[in-house]
Amino acid sequence: MSLRMAFGASLGALVAMALAIATGLIVATDQVAKTASALSENVHRVRLAQHLQIDLLLHARAVDELRKADEAQRMREEIAESEGYRRSVASQAAFQDASRAIRTYLTAPNADSLRVAYAAADQFVNAEESDATALAHVAADWRTRAIALGATLGLLLVLAATGILFWFRTATLRPILELNRAMRSYAAGDRSAAAPQEGAREVREIGQAYERMREALRQQREDQVTFLAGVAHDLRNPLTALRLAHAVVREGKAVSETRLRSIVQITGRQVEQLDRMVGDLLDSTRLDAGRLELRLGSVDLGALAEEAAQLIRSATPDRAISVDRPAQPLLAWADPTRVEQVLVNLLSNAVKYSPDPSPIDVRVGREGDQAFVEVRDRGPGLSDEDKRRIFEPFRRVGAPSAAPGTGLGLYVARRLVEAHHGELSVENAPGGGSIFRIRLPGVNA
Repeated sequence: MSLRMAFGASLGALVAMALAIATGLIVATDQVAKTASALSENVHRVRLAQHLQIDLLLHARAVDELRKADEAQRMREEIAESEGYRRSVASQAAFQDASRAIRTYLTAPNADSLRVAYAAADQFVNAEESDATALAHVAADWRTRAIALGATLGLLLVLAATGILFWFRTATLRPILELNRAMRSYAAGDRSAAAPQEGAREVREIGQAYERMREALRQQREDQVTFLAGVAHDLRNPLTALRLAHAVVREGKAVSETRLRSIVQITGRQVEQLDRMVGDLLDSTRLDAGRLELRLGSVDLGALAEEAAQLIRSATPDRAISVDRPAQPLLAWADPTRVEQVLVNLLSNAVKYSPDPSPIDVRVGREGDQAFVEVRDRGPGLSDEDKRRIFEPFRRVGAPSAAPGTGLGLYVARRLVEAHHGELSVENAPGGGSIFRIRLPGVNA
């Protein structure tokens, strides 16, 4: 579940709970209000019945005919007002009896009719009071229910909010806190600090990205250690050759011209190797720092390929290097020095990894709006893992002793090509060997 879904589910649960509580309280409050209104009406009916009974006594005791007439009229009005109310069956029957008895008394006032009317009025008052007492009990009951319902729903809301908060903290916040703790531990030097792979989808994705970064850094550290060991090993050979040449010169012994030429050639190759290693390191540093400057212009890619091939031929005269290029100039937008550097690197690697005296083939051409150069060797080819990682820094294919170097050459080559908005790729050639292909933005002739 994602953070958005978790938050939505939590908010939805709280809203649903709040709506349920509000609905319950509204229903309870409405019932209490209705009961209170009915109780207030019943109280008025009780008072009206009591006034009817009192007015009956006042009529019986009045000696003034005018006063009697007023009391009689008031009783008729009270009876008429009482007829408009809804009441219980018992109270309605008592009202009918009282109104009939009072009308009989008013028609023929005497002691017997007065006694019957007063008794009926008293029954009517008692019935109305019974209704009022029953409604009071109902009102009290609804009040108790409303208080209990409010307290229960409020407690449920608190428990629900607590449960959702606990779940949200356990399922979402805890993995985030553990991920933060792992990152802090890693930053403090604990390289074994692993990220949790649980929680919301976004948290798991961050944890997986952290683990990929940690694995990449671990691999990079291993590659750097391997690189330093390889550099130390590769530096020892040229330094040993230079030390031996220095010892010969320092001793001042007579050396034959043939031996002297051999020493010069050996030291020259070792110096070139040192220069190439230092150049790779400097270029890698400039590329990583974003300080590499390119002098772009329109260059003939075929001519650059021929010059690079000629340079390698001069160093390895026994190696056949063919260049298949168009008759007309094939123009590309590039820095000629850097492109030649890339081509020399690819050709040098082809010579390193191809068995002697297998040929090296170079092909120059155009595909759409891009110019390309292919370098094919006759080496053992590359595994899928090597093809995937061969352009990584400090990556060296095969045994270090078989092909010495820093492991930065192809990394620098690809970065240089990409700085031209081009592409450097590799694939296995049919029948064996590898094909490295450079693609660069072409220029219309």
